[in-house]
Amino acid sequence: MWCLLLLFLGGTFGYPSCRKTLKMPCTWPSAVPTNCPYPKSTLFTSISFFNQASYPLTHADTWFPSWASNDNMYSSWTDGLVYTPGTHKEVRCYSSLKQRADTGTAVLEGDYPLNMTVTPLGCVRQPANATDYTGRYPSANLVYDGVWYYGTYGLANLGRCKNWCVMGPFISFRTSTDYGKSWVLNKTLNVTNNMFGEPIGQPIKMGAPHFVDFGKNMEHSPDGKAYMVASGCNHNPPLVNCSWMSGDAVYMARFRPQKNNPQAINDKHNWEFYGQNGTWVSSVDSARAIATWEGKTGVTTMTYNPILKKYFLVISTPDHGLHLKYPYDTYVLESDNLTGPFSMVTYMQEFGGQAYFANIPSKFWNSTGKGGWLMYSANWDDVRRIVDPSKSRYGLCLAEFTMA
Repeated sequence: MWCLLLLFLGGTFGYPSCRKTLKMPCTWPSAVPTNCPYPKSTLFTSISFFNQASYPLTHADTWFPSWASNDNMYSSWTDGLVYTPGTHKEVRCYSSLKQRADTGTAVLEGDYPLNMTVTPLGCVRQPANATDYTGRYPSANLVYDGVWYYGTYGLANLGRCKNWCVMGPFISFRTSTDYGKSWVLNKTLNVTNNMFGEPIGQPIKMGAPHFVDFGKNMEHSPDGKAYMVASGCNHNPPLVNCSWMSGDAVYMARFRPQKNNPQAINDKHNWEFYGQNGTWVSSVDSARAIATWEGKTGVTTMTYNPILKKYFLVISTPDHGLHLKYPYDTYVLESDNLTGPFSMVTYMQEFGGQAYFANIPSKFWNSTGKGGWLMYSANWDDVRRIVDPSKSRYGLCLAEFTMA
């Protein structure tokens, strides 16, 4: 299910702690771990929640929307079902089915989460490996100048973390020029012969990347290029600390879309990676992290705020070491620059109970820039726990927030 949470940035508002009440408005207490490498933000230090939106026709996760020029948002989703509004016809997609793995698409219509319609568009089969990396999951998702770019990466269900413990390489993009009615698939690239050439069995830098959300049709890109952030691993062997929810660092790559040649996105020679001291390099081997926190990165998304002229980095990570069946934490960093340095806005321990895939859709920033909606999914393992915010569930969730 998809849940949408409205978030406000800035000082506290005198609201009760969200950990002590399930009623809104409330402020989520910031519980920054003592080993945090980021300084406290001088702009915002807390997040309060005011409203929630939940979509009962969605029973799937991995929602990462992109705001297109036609004013709709187009999103990935997988591992469940989504019902078509009105007819209640169901669409099922599962990314864990080895060579029968598929991934879903949906259109999100509406200017306000409480009135938004979510319509599934279908599933596309892209096989994973039959043996080790048997999951092929959605990640980087972008609609720009009428072209939909949809990326997938590999996962291996090995190790002791209890859920897809081994991060695999980013594999490739498929593309559509008719908003998902038809797709062009790259059938050459796979988990071993992957787009960025990262070897399996080694620490992955470009793990489960996501496009930076620059607004409608990428209108606030600083140079017309599309940028991605990814969760990377510095430990070797990667089994120690390299899963879909855990890692050590955030890496960045960029690419200039070619409308007349959408499949150019699958050529690694068209990509650059952040090096260091403001430089960009042509090889992922030479890439350097834009942010590092050993064992405390994970699902990573970034959204630009054009009102505040700030970049907000949202990271979901396990609360209990590397065990992925316990609750998760969500924290928010901010910076004046794409590549940092970053400062801590808030660290929300056990947010949602077990919230993950958190992102801030640029379409829903409010007029002050200090608030918006946080999109996420939660509680995939069905373990009974305190669910806070109260509408957090397995599906599409949104929560309205403000920062202070």
